[in-house]
Amino acid sequence: MKPSDASMLNAADIESDLEKLKKNILEAKVPSDPITDQAIEKLKQDVDQEVTRAFISMGLQEKLESLTLELSRATNNQTLNRNLKVKADRLMQEFKQNLSKPGAYLGLKQKLEKLSMISSLIELKEKGEKLKTEINQKIPSEIKAKLEQLENSQGNLSKGDPLSKDLVAEAVKAKKELIEVLKLENLEIIGVAVMFGLKN
Repeated sequence: MKPSDASMLNAADIESDLEKLKKNILEAKVPSDPITDQAIEKLKQDVDQEVTRAFISMGLQEKLESLTLELSRATNNQTLNRNLKVKADRLMQEFKQNLSKPGAYLGLKQKLEKLSMISSLIELKEKGEKLKTEINQKIPSEIKAKLEQLENSQGNLSKGDPLSKDLVAEAVKAKKELIEVLKLENLEIIGVAVMFGLKN
């Protein structure tokens, strides 16, 4: 097997793992799933190992070790810390410049992109969960009860039960009440899933 074949296979594995992770993150009912966390941790470890190998192959290992040693000895001296920050910035700039060369470190670039995408997905999911919790706290219990009843009715519809006019009227009323509650909280509905054949 040629090295290019191995990297193509590795890229396919990475893509497959990423799709599984994305699915797990988006479908997770709880904020943190141990299997997903393990997969993300494994990806982070792989990235760390590849970054280390990249630093070595770029000839930057000595600079990195020197900087690490200086950081471990650093005191709270502002001037020293500023100088170390400048050195660290220069080293990272040199690393990124070498990394950005066309065709160089493709596996590492892919893993860094995947890790970034996963981090973004997790952040979006956490923000969505937080917003959902905040909104649910602001919705009065009577409207929650109506919405729950509508969800149950929707489930019955999907089983083939007939649609009653009372249910449609109740759905329209609950929707209007929910919109009013959200408006009072300075929230706006920008898209509503079509449920029971209702339009905005």
